[in-house]
Amino acid sequence: MLLGKIKSVLINLLLLIISTSLMLLVSEFIIRQILEPVDYSRPDANKDEILGLKIDPYSGGHDAWGFRNLFVPKQVDIVAIGDSFTLYHATRHGRLY
Repeated sequence: MLLGKIKSVLINLLLLIISTSLMLLVSEFIIRQILEPVDYSRPDANKDEILGLKIDPYSGGHDAWGFRNLFVPKQVDIVAIGDSFTLYHATRHGRLY
């Protein structure tokens, strides 16, 4: 009788762990892929004869010129040019400068 109760509790606990893990995985997928697919700055790039690599227009939250804008502005006050510290790959789009 006691062995049957322990087995029942362990089965219920295992089902709880599996269902919770599955729910978390599905929720993570929905949040990352459906709600905000461009939340992280991960642009697509192709080979360029002069630059080596060039960011594709309008990919990963970049504008037509490859800058981190939703559109090409008519005028800007500051332009940051630099290396990977300036680019800071996989940063949330709202935290970029």
